[in-house]
Amino acid sequence: MRQSRLWAAAVAVCLSAAHAGASPLNWPDEGEAMALHCAAVLSAYGHAYEFANDLAQVEALPFGGPPATLVQEAGGDASLSAIEELAAGYFSHAESVARTNFYPRLVGDGTPYLADDGRELVMAVQSCVDRYAL
Repeated sequence: MRQSRLWAAAVAVCLSAAHAGASPLNWPDEGEAMALHCAAVLSAYGHAYEFANDLAQVEALPFGGPPATLVQEAGGDASLSAIEELAAGYFSHAESVARTNFYPRLVGDGTPYLADDGRELVMAVQSCVDRYAL
């Protein structure tokens, strides 16, 4: 367990700088790194939902985080801080999804679409959902 926590911390430090503003379509190798990446992508997508609701001034249930099975595969609870650190690197993508796709749907005004950065996040989410059968 200690080794998992150390690994998660090391990954967070190494990847946080590399992922700041990075594409969610940059896939790591298999195993824990892939699960960590997918958990971060799903967390960023949850941020998009919360951000859009804030913009629309709509009360909604908060995003509860990535699925527990994915968190366990990413290294367990010790990896939660690493997941959030990586997810923060995709927040610009998430805010794009929120502004261009979720928000117009919530307020019923405008035509929802996906800008390129938002499309990258949505494609990454779809790939992760398919990969882990979520």
